[in-house]
Amino acid sequence: MQAFLAAEDPCFLSDASGCHSGRATIVDQLVKSQHVGGRNLSRQLKEISLAFAISKTCSRANILNAYLDTIYLGQDDHRTLYGVRAAAHEYFGCETSDLTLEQAATVAGLARSPTRYSPRSHPNEARERRDVVLARMREAGFLR
Repeated sequence: MQAFLAAEDPCFLSDASGCHSGRATIVDQLVKSQHVGGRNLSRQLKEISLAFAISKTCSRANILNAYLDTIYLGQDDHRTLYGVRAAAHEYFGCETSDLTLEQAATVAGLARSPTRYSPRSHPNEARERRDVVLARMREAGFLR
């Protein structure tokens, strides 16, 4: 969880505003992942409205859990990997609670580009991205 927060939205659990550095927030990403179709003004307005409603009615823990359960994290030969649990099983053969720090950072790094940072197809890029996530975890105060 901390790896995803550091990589995607370090301010998500705080009440700080304006600290997203132009990145989409976890709420925005959750809403976008639930919609398909073209990018037009009508869709964008619906997404903004839905993101606002979710932010006001759901706890941050529930939002984060929904995001972690549904985020696209790649695919293998047989299925598409949605959620951290599926990625942990596919790439490391374990439950999310059994991931090492490095493995968790690798899975979190997939969120940016699951194909580009796949530990199977692109191990060097996956390691580089993992290191970026670990550095962000240190910056966010999750690591010493």
